Amino acid sequence: QQQQQQQLQQQQHRLSLPTLADVVGSLQTVKVSAKTNVKAIAGAMSKALRSCEAFVATSVGPEGVNHSMKALCISRCYLAAEGLDLTATVTEVQPDAGISIGQCYAFTVVRMAVQAKPGPLASAGVGRTEPQVRFSRPPGHQTDMKVAGGGTAGPVGGAIAKCLREDREIIITSVGPASVAKCVEAMVLARNAIKSDGIELFFFPGFEEIIMTGPGAGEQRSCVRVHVWPEQAMAPFGGGEPAAVELTTNEPAL
Repeated sequence: QQQQQQQLQQQQHRLSLPTLADVVGSLQTVKVSAKTNVKAIAGAMSKALRSCEAFVATSVGPEGVNHSMKALCISRCYLAAEGLDLTATVTEVQPDAGISIGQCYAFTVVRMAVQAKPGPLASAGVGRTEPQVRFSRPPGHQTDMKVAGGGTAGPVGGAIAKCLREDREIIITSVGPASVAKCVEAMVLARNAIKSDGIELFFFPGFEEIIMTGPGAGEQRSCVRVHVWPEQAMAPFGGGEPAAVELTTNEPAL
């Protein structure tokens, strides 16, 4: 009986979600599959941003979500030499017919103009260049967080929402696919929590190398570091998602 109640609650939750069509509107879409080469997905994302101001990427389940975030990181590297970058937000949407396992997410990605950062292999979109350093809030107005893949998204989402209401930038470190997926789930929960306050959540991800502490201490690992910040809610951009405001790059504090 308890299992039936849980299934009913899950079904009611899914029915309360917006549809993918609600989010996409007239925007171009990029479908992300965990089986597709992540660099190929990043190439499709970069191509979309070169030709239009925004697109929506869709993915299902933790592996698909991790693939989406990795592709966004790589896409930023492909675009950096051209003076382009991206800002995104994310929505949980109703799954397509036939999908019964895994949550479905739609990433609304908006093109941004930044200072071009030429690199030896990055001309004409060939090769990768580290993106410009970006912060949305000045030093002293940032909060660092770590997300565990085996943890619960609810408390992390609540902590993110609290910081957003205080107009802080949150820098989230995620190591491993499960951690990245949990980070995205937490951002969706935080975004839903602050909507009634007239606040919108935006983010961008990037790769960084870190030295592990605790288990595996001293080991160098690649992680996804996600910058999250609040803006006043704006009119929808092409679909059901708000437009991202233009930000400028900032050099890191010494």
